[in-house]
Order: sequence, then C-alpha cells, then structure tokens
Amino acid sequence: METDRIRHFCTVYETESLTRAAELLGITHGGLHKSLKALEVDLGIKLTVPYGRGIKISAEGALLYKKALKLLNVVEELRTAPPIIEKSLKIAAIEVFTCSIPSLLYQDTFFKDYEMSFFELSPGQIETAVANGTVDFGITYISSPNKNVKYLKVANFESKVYTTNKKFLDLSFESIPFVVPEDILDFNSQNIKNRDGWKESLQKRNVKFKTNSLATALPIVESGHAAIYLPDFLPKLFFTDIFFIHNPKKIKPEKRNAFLVLRANADENVITNKIAKCLRQLCSP
Repeated sequence: METDRIRHFCTVYETESLTRAAELLGITHGGLHKSLKALEVDLGIKLTVPYGRGIKISAEGALLYKKALKLLNVVEELRTAPPIIEKSLKIAAIEVFTCSIPSLLYQDTFFKDYEMSFFELSPGQIETAVANGTVDFGITYISSPNKNVKYLKVANFESKVYTTNKKFLDLSFESIPFVVPEDILDFNSQNIKNRDGWKESLQKRNVKFKTNSLATALPIVESGHAAIYLPDFLPKLFFTDIFFIHNPKKIKPEKRNAFLVLRANADENVITNKIAKCLRQLCSP
C-alpha cells in the first residue's frame, strides 16, 4: 500500500470534494478517483458512497481517516528526522597493539557509541589496508614504504627481554631459551626482519619455541619455559611477576616510535587525536 493513496484520501475527507482535493494535490480528477478505488481494494472497505451528484465519506472511511492521519504524521516525522550516522571504527595493527589498545579505547567515553573492529596485520599489510580504505587507521612501530599513507608519530617505547623464570637471570644470554615469532618480515625502512623487532644479525638467540601469535607465546613465558622480547608496556598487562634481562652489549637500548597510520590525504581530527592519546597512555612508563 502506498502512503500517497492514504494522503489522497485524507485530502478528500478534509475538503469534502474530489474536485477541490484534486486541485490541492496537483493531480487530475480521474487520477484521484482511481487512487481512491485502488486504496479501497487494498483495504477491502468502502471509503466513499454516492451523494447526489458527488460522493461523501462512508462511516468506515471516517474511522480510517483518524488512523490514517496518525500514520501520515509518523511518516512525515521519519522523512524529516535527521539521518542516523553509523559510528564505526576499523583499526589494523601489529599484534602488540591489537592485544593492548582496544581496552583503552573502550574506556574512553568518546567511543562508547562506536562499533569498533580490530584487525591483526603485518607491516606492509597495514599500510595497504589503510590506503585502500579497508580500515580507517593503522597502528605500527615498523613502517613500510607506501606513497598512499602517512605516519603520525605519537609515542615511543623500548623493547626488552622478559622472563618469569628467575633462574634465567643467572644464565649467559646465549643459554637463555627464547620463544620468538615464526614469520619473517618483508623489507622495511628500519631493516627489522623479526616481527618482535629483535636484530638477530647483531645477537643470535637460543630459540626453543616459534609461534605464529603472541597469544600462543605468552603461556610459554608464563610457565617459565622461555624468555621473550616485548615492548615494555606489555608485561604489566599479562604478568604478575616478571623479570627483566639485560641485553648483551651488542644490543644497545633502542627507543621505538609508535605510529598512527593515516591515508596520505587524510587530516588529523578528533578521532585521530583520541587514538593518539590512548597510544601515549599505553606507552607511558
């Protein structure tokens, strides 16, 4: 059933004249008559009855008018109501951020009405996803050249070797068992090949476990079977008792930058500022 037919009927009811109603509606007398007949078929009731040379509204039509007027008012409200803007946010990040930044964003009341999606991607994949619009933003500390994105440096942190096994503190670095990421990274400007950021060319590790996710590596560390190289903001999120192992002299302490990845033509706005604030909060000592 079309609301136009109901509107036509209401106009006839209010003017008590097919001719006058047709003039107000901007349609022909015949077109209005056809519209009323079609509405009668839709509803299965008689809306008008003959009255002299014209027509008058039937008792059923009078009852319909009251209900129809309410319906038209609702339809008009829906038409004039401001559109509901869907608030969604899609972020691609390397794993150390996908397992840590969501909780901070959820705590910010600014994002309480947002539907947020997080995608764990590798350097290079993050830039591609941002560039082609699959995600809104990326978060990384290993930049990968892409002319269609830009990097906003928002925080810095230091990665360190951690263990829950106090006995490892008495071992030589070469003897400490490690759990490391399984995959090797593609070329990047920092020349980092391991996903955890360790420069194996300067100091090889005693690799006992390889995993394809941090979620698999953390229980191995928790059980005391291996040490792990992590950003210094992560251990406090996952371990109650954790020990820091000094790097060998070949590996100097190195501050890494946390970047927000934006499309090349994108401007900073309230959302980027909010995400940047959460990143700084995450990376702060």
